[in-house]
Amino acid sequence: MFYPYSRQHITQEDQDAVLEALHSDFLTQGPKLAGFENDLARYLGDNCQALACNNGTSALWIAYSALGLGPKAGLLTTPVTFLASASAALMLNAPVALADVDPDTGLLTAETIEKALKHSSIPIRAITVVHLGGQAGELEEICRVAKEHNCFVIEDACHGLGATVRTSDGSRSYLGSSRFSDVAVFSFHAIKHLSLGEGGACISRNLELMEKMRLLRNHGMTRNPEDWDHAPEAGAPWYYEMHAPSFNMRLPEMEAALGISQLKRLDEANRKRREIARLYKQELAGTPYLECPERPDDSSRHAWHLYPVKIDFEQLGRSRTEVMNALKAKGVGTQVHYIPLYRQPWYRKRNYPFLEGAETYYNRTLSIPMYPQLSSEDVLYISDVLKTVLKTNR
Repeated sequence: MFYPYSRQHITQEDQDAVLEALHSDFLTQGPKLAGFENDLARYLGDNCQALACNNGTSALWIAYSALGLGPKAGLLTTPVTFLASASAALMLNAPVALADVDPDTGLLTAETIEKALKHSSIPIRAITVVHLGGQAGELEEICRVAKEHNCFVIEDACHGLGATVRTSDGSRSYLGSSRFSDVAVFSFHAIKHLSLGEGGACISRNLELMEKMRLLRNHGMTRNPEDWDHAPEAGAPWYYEMHAPSFNMRLPEMEAALGISQLKRLDEANRKRREIARLYKQELAGTPYLECPERPDDSSRHAWHLYPVKIDFEQLGRSRTEVMNALKAKGVGTQVHYIPLYRQPWYRKRNYPFLEGAETYYNRTLSIPMYPQLSSEDVLYISDVLKTVLKTNR
């Protein structure tokens, strides 16, 4: 038995939903897409709207493009994230600045963002907040700082579907509902909370912004007569116009059907993730050289896409590679989330500085298996293996 750090969960109901879509009259741009968008928006609430697309990177590009990022309108984001959070802006020729993170959570804070904005040498138009591993962080405070600096806020909520944030007025909203952002984005990559293989979505409550993003998803093309400049005749059924070039970033019907099916069991899957996090915390308590991530008092505030333990490899006297290989030999897969962006060759060639908080987080983090199919026995085995490996000398 091998336990990867994450794993998709496909049921018979999922397979039946995909087959139904395959046998329908539409393989793209059909009723399943509209149904998935409606279900996702209804789940997130807060009067938001959803726009599904072919992957999370496209969702970021669509959001950044709609918000006007470009050579004179840059992005501020975290270095502890997947490449796409920043690369989607770079593909629009927008400059990117990086703010430091809390060394314990790996998250941006209002303080680190404020500091980065004050010292930035590039014009910042937008801030992307990454809900790393499914954590909420200081979203409301970050929104306040962003407004003071006339910046848009984008939630990279690819890890956070189903988690909530409690606000200063005592209410609660889902991460990615865009209550504290101009737009939020999700990924439905194979190991995300909704496993569509690929797929993504943009979420916003701004109707004008949603319309821009809708056009960007589909070649910048509109068939709506109200948007036409030079219709050849009234109601021409074949006619369309393009007012700005874009790409085809549509989500096929089969994947939309898979999303509809999986969304029905999202809450139960997240409940299992929270129980797994509780068991890990219990079983790994007191393990030398290791710290578990903090569990919030309100368990719904974390989606537990990842379970990143912190290991003091220096004090342990073993490298992270040695520990990962030892765990793999005993059937336990691990991963590192993430290599800070400034360590990548593209950024190093441009003299991006190393950031203290991000370095501290990166040097200690290791993601161990986290997915709903893990049983209590699985968690106990993985915990025992990890404790045994950390007790083993070179």
